Amino acid sequence: MRSHPVLLAGGAERLLKPFIQLVTAPPQQWHPLIIHFPIVCLIFEAVLLVVFSFQKRPEIEAKAFTLLKLGWWSLLIAAAGGMHDAGLNLGPGNRFVLGLQDRWDNLFRFESSITVHVWLAGLLLGVTLCRLLWRWRRGPQVWQGPAKYWYSGLTGFGIWCLFAMSYVGGLISHR
Repeated sequence: MRSHPVLLAGGAERLLKPFIQLVTAPPQQWHPLIIHFPIVCLIFEAVLLVVFSFQKRPEIEAKAFTLLKLGWWSLLIAAAGGMHDAGLNLGPGNRFVLGLQDRWDNLFRFESSITVHVWLAGLLLGVTLCRLLWRWRRGPQVWQGPAKYWYSGLTGFGIWCLFAMSYVGGLISHR
C-alpha cells in the first residue's frame, strides 16, 4: 500500500502553509482572493431563479434575492481589490488611487485584456445594480407580467457578463 507523498514528512505543514501565510505574510494582491465570492453568489442566485420559475415557492425567490445582495456587495469589494492590485507597481502613493488613475488613463485601450476585463466588470456592476434596485423596489411582483421576461433576460445577460469577465480575468492571471 502506497502512502500519499503530501502526507509524509511534514505534509500537514505543506497543506496548511497557504492558509497560515494569509496571516503571517498577507498577499499583495487581494483581487484573486475575493473574486470567487461574487461569482458563486451570482451563479447560485441564477440557479435558484431557474428553480423558482418551475416551483414558484416564495422562500426560493427570497434566498435568490439574498444571494443577489451578497453578490452585489462582494462584487464591489472585488472591484475595489482589482483597483488596488492595478496600482501595485505604479510607484509611491495610494495603490487604490494609482489603480483608478491607471484604469482611467487606459480606459479605451482595448488591445489590453485588463481594459476589456474592467469594461466587462463595469457592465456586470451596472446590470447587477439595476437588478438589485428593481427587485428591491418591486419586491416579488417583479415576477408578474412582462417584467418577469425583462428581469430574466437581464439576469441572463448578467451571467453572460460574469462568464466573459471571468474568462478574460483568467487569461490575465493564468497565462
